[in-house]
Amino acid sequence: MVAASNLLKERVVFTGYLSDSETAVLYKHAALYVFPSVNEGFGIPLLEAFSHQVPVLAANNSCLPEVAGNAAITFDPYNAVALSKLMVDTLNDPALLQSLQQKGTERLTHFSWRKTLDALEAVFDRSIDY
Repeated sequence: MVAASNLLKERVVFTGYLSDSETAVLYKHAALYVFPSVNEGFGIPLLEAFSHQVPVLAANNSCLPEVAGNAAITFDPYNAVALSKLMVDTLNDPALLQSLQQKGTERLTHFSWRKTLDALEAVFDRSIDY
């Protein structure tokens, strides 16, 4: 029997650091972006996947559901069996994949560095008024 770690090494590419252009190539060929993180501060990787029009599955914890909105399907990152089924079901549903791509593109309109700057300035303005 093949050890799990050997099987993983045979089927998963561990890239290490990638430049933006190398990352873009991977997104271009990705059928699905799966983000099983259990602790996130914001979720920029979801927005990055949306920007490359890759359908997204994201863990149902921390900030990820809020960042993803209705543009991703969320899942329990501790349930590998359910995640595996969700991935297969999603990949076998072209209409769902297209819907997720469209929703991801729309979801991006809610985020920008300009909006972030404006929100921070508003916080600073309010704190000065106290």
